[in-house]
Amino acid sequence: MYLCMGYTGEKAAEIKESYIEAFNKMYEALQTRHNSLQAQYNKAWLEYELASAKASEAGRALSILGKKIKPACKQQLEDIHRQIQPNLELVS
Repeated sequence: MYLCMGYTGEKAAEIKESYIEAFNKMYEALQTRHNSLQAQYNKAWLEYELASAKASEAGRALSILGKKIKPACKQQLEDIHRQIQPNLELVS
């Protein structure tokens, strides 16, 4: 194509213009595709980051529930259960 760019005349001008037009269309198509892929990547990355944050938060909540809240609730239930049960003194 470099050689063709050196020619002059009406036919040469048509070829040059067609080449430049085709090049611009190709550039736009590549840019559109690149932007589309970049947008898809950004969306997927954001979803991944949000999922990771939610998983970490859930893990922390489960840890607190398992180590602090659940044992405290169990102890409270046992204390109340002891108070509810009648104290029967059996005489033999």
